[in-house]
Amino acid sequence: MLGYRTVLTAEGTTDNLDRIVGVLRRWVLGKKFPSMPTEGTVENRRGATLTASSFSAETSTGLRWELVEEWDPPMRSNVVSTTKTAVMHITLVVAEGRLWFWVDIEPPTLTVRDAGGEFREDVQYSGTPGFVATLLEEVEMRDGLAEPMTGFQAVPEASYVEQLICILEDDTRLGAVFVTAPPEGLAVEEWITKSDDRSYAMQGLAVGFVLSTEAREEFNRRAQFGHSVPAGGMRTFIPGADLSDAHDSINHRLMLPATFQSSDDRRIRRILRNAQVKRLREIKLPEALRDADYEFLRKRRMQPFDVLHQENTEVEPRDLTAEARLVEIEAEVTDLRTRLSDAEEMAHEALRDIAFFSAERDRAQEEAELERMEAEDSYIRFSRSSREIEKLSKRVEYLQSELVAVGAGAAAWAESGDESEDDYPTSFVELIDRIGDLQNAGQLEGVRFSGDREDVCGLDEHSILGEAAVTKVWDTLLTFDAYSRMRKTDGFGGSLSNYIRSSAHGGLVRIGKVAWSEGETTKTGKLGAQRFFPVDEQVDPSGRRQMVAHVKLSNLTGVAPRMYFDDTYSAVGYVTVGYLGSHLDNTLTN
Repeated sequence: MLGYRTVLTAEGTTDNLDRIVGVLRRWVLGKKFPSMPTEGTVENRRGATLTASSFSAETSTGLRWELVEEWDPPMRSNVVSTTKTAVMHITLVVAEGRLWFWVDIEPPTLTVRDAGGEFREDVQYSGTPGFVATLLEEVEMRDGLAEPMTGFQAVPEASYVEQLICILEDDTRLGAVFVTAPPEGLAVEEWITKSDDRSYAMQGLAVGFVLSTEAREEFNRRAQFGHSVPAGGMRTFIPGADLSDAHDSINHRLMLPATFQSSDDRRIRRILRNAQVKRLREIKLPEALRDADYEFLRKRRMQPFDVLHQENTEVEPRDLTAEARLVEIEAEVTDLRTRLSDAEEMAHEALRDIAFFSAERDRAQEEAELERMEAEDSYIRFSRSSREIEKLSKRVEYLQSELVAVGAGAAAWAESGDESEDDYPTSFVELIDRIGDLQNAGQLEGVRFSGDREDVCGLDEHSILGEAAVTKVWDTLLTFDAYSRMRKTDGFGGSLSNYIRSSAHGGLVRIGKVAWSEGETTKTGKLGAQRFFPVDEQVDPSGRRQMVAHVKLSNLTGVAPRMYFDDTYSAVGYVTVGYLGSHLDNTLTN
């Protein structure tokens, strides 16, 4: 899994290419390699290898270096083991007058033990390569219309807002744009310093702007359709923003001032950086880089056969003894066996690729079918709700006319006096804090969260989720609480599934489709073990129980968050939510 990716461009001049290669050479020599090759492999004193390859096609040329080295494991108490091996690919491509600079880092895989004693795999934090910041200083690199971050830039006046909006709306940009504004009473310069510190590992990943008070007011006037930035908050704009479309605003996550106030800088850095790394590794690379990647891959796979195309340079006959000829034949046989072994490995690699892409195809088909089913389910529920609203509206109109007929017209059109609205949390951190606050105040007692707080807070690191996932969790918790209260006070004797599936009881049900079980393979073995979560010992003396019922909060590739729960009312008087976090492993991910 990638731990870092940057894709930038510059003018395809010889000067820019030489500057970039010069920066990379200084960095390579600083890692104690004897040289920086353009073909072949060199090794440093620590055993790290640097392999170079190149290609020259009709419309493009490319250079790639692959650095393989061992990293020291992080000083974390929960790390059980590590693969140690890290791989970095640095690619330069010149195509159609543009110079592309592409860096990927695949850090070591860590096996860690979580708070519940379960083992899981994680990737080691990779940071930003030291040469990236140097390159941004020495070469004019761009990401679409934006210049990649070496620090937050001030937007001092309203007249600069138009240029910022052009950058936000640019759909050729790959990285994110952070737009923030200082809290009231804090100078722009001070907020730039704080923002730089919170994003120090973002070089090559994003661009940052700090709005002055005048610029913020102008920006929020222009971005009135839900894209505004509050004082003390920050919005992350992905490419191709449409400030005229209110629905588009959910694609550009807002980090509220309260989140900055309640979180330390380390957590803010992790949220911002992880969200961008995840999004960048899932985007479709520009065509020039996809073509170059194919050329490098083709060259690597054909390398074992290069010798077959070499011309025989022997021109003089040799007079060999039988014994010498036998030795020569044995050497030729050994060489042919080596080539055969390489060819077999290439065939196996091709078969592995076929299997991988077949699995990806099957997964895509299954996801598409799931989306179709959920879309149909949503339409059915929307249609039913629309008909119910229509019936209630006609009933209200009838009652109002009756009140008017008996001389109570004022009452017919009076407000109810209850102007309260649902106060939904806007982030997962706020949600988990709200649960604790309400339960301390004697509210929301019909549901308990027993899982890991960090799993919940980690969902805020995935900016693409938007607030819809938070809203769905909150509606689900309110439904669970209403179910428990109805069982306690109104004599409802059905199960939670009965309560949700039937509205005849008249209770509050704010959620639709619930997956009440998992496949048999998922419930057993290693996959099944992942689904054991903490419960009260009155529910299970071991303090843990397998939960298979879950609510799907989103089907976005990768994170696809889920909330697992169990109807434990009969034992403890409330519903237990054992897990809220990213998608657990299943048969598609293993």
